[in-house]
Amino acid sequence: MARIVSKTYSFNVAGDSVKARVYYVAGTIDPTYDSNFIEVPVLAGQTLINVLIPGATTITEGIFTLMATSFDEAGNESDMGAKVTYPFDFTAPFAPT
Repeated sequence: MARIVSKTYSFNVAGDSVKARVYYVAGTIDPTYDSNFIEVPVLAGQTLINVLIPGATTITEGIFTLMATSFDEAGNESDMGAKVTYPFDFTAPFAPT
């Protein structure tokens, strides 16, 4: 049985953030606020967020573009951060012979 290792997407948020979203789309186009997303809570004072990919079952193999936002207590969402485009490969190599 093959073991697939998850990839981690890390990004910084403001210290007063209460949750963060990672928006993603297949390919190299920019995600929008209507794109699929993974939402994670932000602990008090936390500024570095790590999201394990696949964090959503729709991220499969191929090239995906990710952009993150954060929310304050009032529910205001930040602008999207820097774009990251990454080839996801979850296929294990052939067994040694």
